[in-house]
Formats: sequence, structure tokens, C-alpha cells
Amino acid sequence: HDVIPTTWREIGVGALGRFGNGWSYRAYLVNGLRAEGFTADEGIRGGRQEGQKASFANYAVTGRLEWARPGLKVGVAGFFGGTADTNSAIAEGAFGAPVAVLAADVRWESGPWSARALLANVSIARAEEINGVFGPDVGSRIQGGYIEGAYDLLAALAPQAEARLDAFVRYERLNTQADVPTGVIADEANDRTIYSGGLTFRPVSNVAFKADYQLFRNAAQAGEGERFDLGIGFSF
Repeated sequence: HDVIPTTWREIGVGALGRFGNGWSYRAYLVNGLRAEGFTADEGIRGGRQEGQKASFANYAVTGRLEWARPGLKVGVAGFFGGTADTNSAIAEGAFGAPVAVLAADVRWESGPWSARALLANVSIARAEEINGVFGPDVGSRIQGGYIEGAYDLLAALAPQAEARLDAFVRYERLNTQADVPTGVIADEANDRTIYSGGLTFRPVSNVAFKADYQLFRNAAQAGEGERFDLGIGFSF
């Protein structure tokens, strides 16, 4: 969530549709980010305005193109938007101090086996000016990705069950200071690796109960730790 902020919602308008053989698209014009909230360790996450804080001083365009086949989905997505808000010391214009996000993902499923992977890159065009005004040592480039594999245990234990009990492992790597502007020394603690494993129970396709264990490591070997999580998810 420090590369592509999860639960990222903005006010805007858009269109979506399908075409060809398995292709679909989504495109939106939304409110931009606010550079004042950017940080060295969480990247652009704090710049979300999420509707209730929307200034509409900057705009952004975002979209996704996806190709799907039974058991397979491949997609690319992008975001380009201004972040200067009303601060002319950083930049001016509706797309002033732009942030560009590019991501690619794939999901595969065959019988009890499934896998997914994601790669993402974030470019902050005027990171030097942002740091000059707000001083957070923001990186000029953020990158990250993960790969995950899972197996449905119920396929072996209860072959007739419609529910799934996926045992999964995931490897994740991210760096919120993959590149830094002049005057900033990258903190190796922001070059992070996360190892995860756990269980996801899906009684129906849009409900999930999840338990996982995570190990957090970084290049500085500082502040490392571990965590056990329990969660419930619902999609609609």
C-alpha cells in the first residue's frame, strides 16, 4: 500500500466498457493528489484527498486496460495527475508537479492452484521542489511488486465443497526511495522486503476470512519485525 495506496478513492467522472474478444477498459477524470502529504517512507499515500478534502486545484486522469480468458486476467493501469494544489512555489497549472503511476498485473487460476503478480512504478516529477517546500525527503521514484501463489486445501480435503480454503505464500519488495532528487540521501530502511504466508477462507466468492503471518525486512536491517493479522473482506 506504500507504492499504490490501497483504499484510494477520489471524486470524478469516468467511463467503462468492453470490446473485442475479452478486452475491457476503464477511464476516469478525478481530483489530483496533494504533495503536502507525501513522505519518504509512505510515498504518495498521504497525498490522497478522498473526496472530503478535495480542493479541485489539480486534476488527474487514470485508467485500466484488461484482457481476460477463463482462468487468466492480464491488465495494465496508469495514473497521471497534478499535486501542487495551490502552492505556486512547487508548480502551477491543473497538472502542476505531476505524479505518474504505471502498473501491470496478472492473475491465473487452474483448479486448486492460483497465482498473481504485480509490478508498479511511481514517478514524482518535482520531488526536489516538494522537498524544498515541505522537507519530507520524498523520493523521485517509487517502485515495488509482489508474487503470490496459493493452493485450495479443500480440493483435497473436501472435493465437493464449493467454498475455498487457500493456503498462500507471498514475496513482496518495495522501495519508496528507489531514486532521490539532489540533496536527498536515500534511507536504506525504505528498501523493504516482506515475506507472508497464511490462509484465506472463501465460503462464497465475494466474502473472505483471512489469517496471515508477515516478516518485515529492509536493507538497513533496522526496525525489522513481524506481524500476525486477522481480517474479513467483502466485495460488491
